[in-house]
Amino acid sequence: FRIAAVTRAAREFGLILVGGAPSFGRQGLQSIGGMLLNIAARSYGDAAVAGMSIVSRIFMFIISVVIGVGQGLQPVAAFNYGARKFRRVQKAAVFTIGAAFCMLVVLVSLCWVNSDALIRLFRDAPEVTAVALPAFHYQCLDILLHPVIVACCRQGVFFIPLILILPRTLGLVGVETCQPIADALTFIVSLPFLLAFLKQLDRMDDAEKAKAQS
Repeated sequence: FRIAAVTRAAREFGLILVGGAPSFGRQGLQSIGGMLLNIAARSYGDAAVAGMSIVSRIFMFIISVVIGVGQGLQPVAAFNYGARKFRRVQKAAVFTIGAAFCMLVVLVSLCWVNSDALIRLFRDAPEVTAVALPAFHYQCLDILLHPVIVACCRQGVFFIPLILILPRTLGLVGVETCQPIADALTFIVSLPFLLAFLKQLDRMDDAEKAKAQS
């Protein structure tokens, strides 16, 4: 290792920043969203704060599975995209979404059956379970949308405005349903982009084959 060998090119630093921006944005917005969720839940007592925190922790673990599967796709997609094998990128993306969905079905099924026990592992208090259990079930229903949705859109575009509005109109139910509603809206927005990109890969692959034949 030599200090003199460390790059000083602005372009290299720019590429590093661009590469890390998605993770920074996702984690930053997640932190802001968690803070606002605690503020909204605080109005309904310590049990509400504890209950929503427990649900967030459990689903953070489940979502990490989806993120891990997506990160496994990245080198495969990058290699084949660079090799201009666009249909392989498409097939890999579809396979990854399907695999993530299947994993989530299994995990969510296990969590749903054991939801009460899972919550009590963190805090064995009836008032906490009363808040956490409905929120847990709401998120179990929407978690299957996660292989498609965009994290920054989920936490920033929809969740933050909703957590500022829904608790004031729906009360505690607004706190419990805020994340599932944000996820559903993000899915609606993300799906057309995903489908358009998959179709674009088809056209690009056909163009490459036509070029090779000519």
